[in-house]
Amino acid sequence: MSIWGFLVPGALLTAGVLTAGLISFRQGNSNLGQKLMRARVVVQGATVALMVGSAYYYGEHFRGAKNQEN
Repeated sequence: MSIWGFLVPGALLTAGVLTAGLISFRQGNSNLGQKLMRARVVVQGATVALMVGSAYYYGEHFRGAKNQEN
């Protein structure tokens, strides 16, 4: 799985939770909106962590293959 495999679902999930939170705030349900905003931060952080981890993995993987060619 490439780095895009983590980026696209994570971005969509983050956008979905953000949208749901904003709708909750607009409807006057601030408790639910606040919980959704906290969930958005967690989802966004997980997405970034997966992106960094996969970039590190593929970077090491790429460097290892490049070194074997020489």
